[in-house]
Amino acid sequence: PPAPPRSVPGAPSAGLLTSASQWDMEWTPCLDNVGLYFVCNFALMAIAPYDWAPLHCSLLRVVQDLPPKIAFFDPRAPSVDRDAYRVRMGEALHITARAVDNPSDPIDFLGVLSVDAVTGDAIRAKVEYVQDRGAGQVLGDGTSLGWARLVEPLLPVYLKMTVHAPAAVNSMGTSVGHVVERSIVFQPSRLHSGLGMEVCFVAADSRGQCKAVGAATTRCLTIDVVRCRYAMQMGESLRTVAGMFETSWLQLYAFNPTHTMADLPVGNTTVEIAVGHPYTFQRGETVHSVMHKFGTDLQHLMLMNADLSRQTEARWTGQLPVGAEMPQGYQICIVPNSCGTNV
Repeated sequence: PPAPPRSVPGAPSAGLLTSASQWDMEWTPCLDNVGLYFVCNFALMAIAPYDWAPLHCSLLRVVQDLPPKIAFFDPRAPSVDRDAYRVRMGEALHITARAVDNPSDPIDFLGVLSVDAVTGDAIRAKVEYVQDRGAGQVLGDGTSLGWARLVEPLLPVYLKMTVHAPAAVNSMGTSVGHVVERSIVFQPSRLHSGLGMEVCFVAADSRGQCKAVGAATTRCLTIDVVRCRYAMQMGESLRTVAGMFETSWLQLYAFNPTHTMADLPVGNTTVEIAVGHPYTFQRGETVHSVMHKFGTDLQHLMLMNADLSRQTEARWTGQLPVGAEMPQGYQICIVPNSCGTNV
């Protein structure tokens, strides 16, 4: 039998009699068609005595296509959904982003939408429309846009963060279109003391025939790097870490008096140490005045505090050496130099 005619989304077709005893109708409901419908059919004999068959009705419920849900979790605790993470310099942070929709609605894409860091970096993705996704086309308004594709931003090498492509099999051991996962790996280096950033993801499901892009949802997570704290890994010692932070092992020993062996490398474990001293600004203090108080310089201060970057300089200082007053209670990481202090 001939195929039934395709209907314009939102408008039911008149149907097609495909055989003496079968009638087919196709309808693609859109957002304006959400609701309850009764679909009733009857049959009439084509010859005498032209009897009518009993009327037969069906209840049809059209529901709204809800967007996917996004969850963030530590792979070691997949049942705990949380959107705030803290990590120390030197250790790796692993996060899984998962988008889930109903089983009949596959995920079209899950990706990074934006990254905003306290360093002043503001990175954005973009959506472009392509015509190479097969024969399916949106009917009605907006057909010229084509298929939506998320073009994720290139993450700066400085951030030391990688977002891996979706794996063929998710963490639940299944391979289904309505569950998509992305693995995030972030390993802060010596340049990330005090770094904070917000990473936002967007997930969209299949668009169907009614719209140019599927239903989408956005969710963000925050990552904060603890100031002045470093997680020594296997093989590292106070002496090697001191070189990383441009100080001496004696200074690190002053911060960590229980770590008595400067040359003793760490074994198969992680040892947390202090690499600086947290300092809270008092009323009227400036970056320049604190520099002189502790005998340090601007370059080292910026090394120990990711938020005191060149990109954000207008926020925390005016024209050096005068300096701008810092907010009372603002905290930074300081490595005092007793040979250069003015106190």
